[in-house]
Amino acid sequence: MYLHLFRFVLPLVITELAYEFGLQVLNGGIVRMPQATATLAAYGLAWGITSLLASTVSQTRQMSMVLVKNPAAYKTTLQCVIGFGGIHALLLASLAFTPVGTWVVDDLHGVDQALGDVVREALSYLLPIPLIVGVTRFYSGLLLRVRRTDVISYAMTAAISMSILSVFLLLSSDVIQSKPILLPLFATYAGALTECSVIFFG
Repeated sequence: MYLHLFRFVLPLVITELAYEFGLQVLNGGIVRMPQATATLAAYGLAWGITSLLASTVSQTRQMSMVLVKNPAAYKTTLQCVIGFGGIHALLLASLAFTPVGTWVVDDLHGVDQALGDVVREALSYLLPIPLIVGVTRFYSGLLLRVRRTDVISYAMTAAISMSILSVFLLLSSDVIQSKPILLPLFATYAGALTECSVIFFG
């Protein structure tokens, strides 16, 4: 009994530790870039806002675990997940492209206009993230139903590895050097798309 529980939990624990390590590598890459402080602040704020919205679609893991019992329920639940992702993308778009974003980013968070512009640019690039997170969590819930935590572990490990690899590959790129905010954005997408792909095909 305990051995079975250990085998179920261990992959999840390892991937959480690896995730924290990946964040440290990403931060280490950013501090080696021009405008490191501004980039860390801008990405941190943009990712914080995006994560706040994406956290609501993260619950789709529980939805798929509980509600998906037949093909019809699968289709309906997946459509809801995609719909939620689309709504959240629209909310991010309103922050990136409308005066609402100026109020939330510049006024509410008290940042100057130059930094606010970088934050809103980052938000514009992060529009699909809630949808990607929602779909990933949806399929990971299906895997948890059949106790395939190993696939989830492989997916997260692959995602972290791709994020780290992208940092090392792009760090000296002229494009990244001229626009440092692109480094964490590329790393974010490298990880998110890798995790989603492994879980979907797993």
